[in-house]
Amino acid sequence: LLNSADINKAAIVAQNMRTLVEQNKLQGVRSITASFGVIEYSLAVDAEKNFTLLDNSLYLAKSVGRNKIICNGNLQLFGKEPITQIEWSPFFICGNAIIDNDH
Repeated sequence: LLNSADINKAAIVAQNMRTLVEQNKLQGVRSITASFGVIEYSLAVDAEKNFTLLDNSLYLAKSVGRNKIICNGNLQLFGKEPITQIEWSPFFICGNAIIDNDH
């Protein structure tokens, strides 16, 4: 919770934390990464909707290849980080059997 930060500043904080986690090398552990969901809390909607957007942002960050940041539901790329894979997950189920079965 960053009281005085807008979404862009919060994304930079999340990116710095993500980078620090990624750079941390633990003996006997292959690699550690972190994904973050970041939102700009809106007083125009209730707390549950804010939390849902935050939760969905984090879930999407993990689904698009992990080690990513999603801000207000939008992927934030820093530098030249490509999306290397998108893992199919229940988050993407749309309810259309043809589409869902052809993932």
